[in-house]
Amino acid sequence: LDTLYYTKKDDSTIGGSNTTSDTKTLYNDLLFGYLFSGSWYGGLLYGSDSIETQMTATTSRKELLTHYGLSLGYVTETWFFMGHYILSGSYVPNDSQKWSDASGLQIDGGYAFAMGSTFSLGLQLTYRNLNYKTYESSGAKVSSSSLAKTELYPSIDLIFRF
Repeated sequence: LDTLYYTKKDDSTIGGSNTTSDTKTLYNDLLFGYLFSGSWYGGLLYGSDSIETQMTATTSRKELLTHYGLSLGYVTETWFFMGHYILSGSYVPNDSQKWSDASGLQIDGGYAFAMGSTFSLGLQLTYRNLNYKTYESSGAKVSSSSLAKTELYPSIDLIFRF
């Protein structure tokens, strides 16, 4: 499990009018796999991200992203490098819009500190590129639409080995 939680606050004044927004972001990736001899890893990835922005006391927006795919990597006692092919995913930026039919790749690299024989705590850097092919607005599909989302972020890993 790797996870990242962060918050940010934006204050702006435009034409004498003040605006404040608070954003809370949570990235989660859950991996299940098998570590073969020679340190090679193969498995599955499931990701679920949530971004919640409070723009005013009564106005907020919640974005949801989910994706899953196949994983292949190289894992030592401390270092790990993994590549993931995203087979499918969706992105819901608000209540009336939805992007789906995503594919893409994700690359993770990091360092883990052994906390026992089966548990490690690690730091990771993730690069993710997803391309969405289907867009719906208010339930109706909109043709000739595409969206590419690229992200680079750090995270903390909780690693359990069985």
